[in-house]
Amino acid sequence: VRGTCRNTIYFSDKQYALMPLVFHHDDFDQSMMLGKDALYCSFTYEVEPLNSLNTSEVWNIIQEVSSDEFNYRHDRLRHRICVPLTCPDAKRETLIEGITACYNKKFYSLGLKGTVSALTCETTEPKYPVDSVDIAVGLGDIPEKQKQVFLFSPHIVDRTSSVLPAVRKVLLAGRVLVTVVFNMIPSFGKDETLIVRSGINDKYVNLFLSSGSLAVSTNFVMASFLLCYGLLLQFENKKEISPKYLFLVFINRYIRLTPALLVVSLFHATWWRHLSIGPIWNIVVGNEFLRCRKNWWTNILYMNNIIDKTNMCLPQTWYLALDTQYFIFLLLIIMFMKKYPKLVWPILGSLLSLNIIASFIQNYIYNFSTLPVPTPELLYELKNILPNPQWQYQTTSPVGCLAGPIIGLGYGYILYAYKRENLFQKNKRLHGILHYIIAYGGGLGIILIPGYFVLVLRLPHNIYWASFYTAIARPVFALTVGYGIFSAICGIKSITKYVLEWPPLYVLGRLTYSAYLIHTSTIWYRVGVARSPVFIEDFLVFICVLGDLSMSFLAALVLTLIVELPTSDLQKLLLPSKLEAATKTSKSSEERIVNVMMKLM
Repeated sequence: VRGTCRNTIYFSDKQYALMPLVFHHDDFDQSMMLGKDALYCSFTYEVEPLNSLNTSEVWNIIQEVSSDEFNYRHDRLRHRICVPLTCPDAKRETLIEGITACYNKKFYSLGLKGTVSALTCETTEPKYPVDSVDIAVGLGDIPEKQKQVFLFSPHIVDRTSSVLPAVRKVLLAGRVLVTVVFNMIPSFGKDETLIVRSGINDKYVNLFLSSGSLAVSTNFVMASFLLCYGLLLQFENKKEISPKYLFLVFINRYIRLTPALLVVSLFHATWWRHLSIGPIWNIVVGNEFLRCRKNWWTNILYMNNIIDKTNMCLPQTWYLALDTQYFIFLLLIIMFMKKYPKLVWPILGSLLSLNIIASFIQNYIYNFSTLPVPTPELLYELKNILPNPQWQYQTTSPVGCLAGPIIGLGYGYILYAYKRENLFQKNKRLHGILHYIIAYGGGLGIILIPGYFVLVLRLPHNIYWASFYTAIARPVFALTVGYGIFSAICGIKSITKYVLEWPPLYVLGRLTYSAYLIHTSTIWYRVGVARSPVFIEDFLVFICVLGDLSMSFLAALVLTLIVELPTSDLQKLLLPSKLEAATKTSKSSEERIVNVMMKLM
């Protein structure tokens, strides 16, 4: 006997097998061989009992299994069929009614009936044929080839590499981590054969999956850390930072980031949809094409997490948009910090307090759960995460992640204020112990302890506790992880320090921006062309993620060589002298950071 639900609900394999398959795929290629008669349809079949007063054994099993949120909804069948072969009586003019009648007849003996919804169909004709926009974008790429040859000439600019600052290593490591996480999560949302339970339903795996968004705070902390320290150090001998200089810093960043983002956005809005075909190609890739065709321009304004956010082109770029919005905000705060040094801690303390209060009120008003529980249904519907209000308000909005940048400013200011002192010279052993207790104990504690009560013990939802946790989780995580990285930079020998000094980070870090932009393309391509349901198991997920990462970084290498590096060189050649000076000043700041870091380490 095997438990298919948690706690005390058990069914035999024979009973479990009585239920209709949650996922079913007919042979897509066989359907396409029918030529003009080809019709391959995907739909959801909502199951209900034939007689609600006298339900069948199968319906009772379905209800029991589906009542546990950590199981798939077995009353919601996701099927993809070749209509001419599976439901030959269904007519194209009345497909929903025809497939509904076909399936009702099929499951009549099980005491079930249902309704068809979310119907989409494929034929041999392309759903989105080549149009004038595709042609314009394609032709627009041709003149660039000669320019790329010019830009790659070794006589144009010296690309001798410089040593990356210790803080930048953290950013690179964080970007690699974010890319890995983005590659992993969709692997749990595929069609799954449910005869064998998979690791995704493990309570302890869920502890980390449900708190994955906290990891992004690390990047926000260190980005603001580097920005604050670099600017304050650059203007060390001046009373204030010039607004004009800050404007040039922003322009420099915009020019550096936007070309690669524009290329990927236009690719998703044009030629990507023509690369292949599959049972759910138009559901996955086609919908992304429609979103990008409509909203690609919000990406280059870095407002895609605010403007029409439910139809976001390149959904993973919410982080890039948010980071850019924070960048502008932080430039103003740093300018104020430099001008009024006595108000630094009141400013940062007030901002952090307001953010905590706003997060509590927001969670309370919308009655969000303590954690976004990674149930199978939620993971399967990742393609519909854009309309999810909790994701919108607590992850992609400026309020949701603001604690990380504020705390990063604090660490950056501390390092600047004590740059000539070795903060951890005395009692290094004690500081080493504190490093592990605060960084690892605190960081993991804010994930594991609340998660244990919510996901393992499954305590009932309490709006006050949920709002309190939401308000303090990111600040606590950012403080603890930020301290761990800060102490490692200042010379505390630890696992953190060794990871930051790992040589492959230099190579991976140079490619992570392009990999970050491209990785969803590789994942969605694989999902879109899949011909059958897949079984999810921990090791198979690992292999799958490894393959996605490899393809992402290979594609990123091409994008970096063709777009990022030429853009960087063109920026150096064409920008006005003042902006060029600002760029050089920025690099000089980083080199000075390296020198300080080396002395501290």
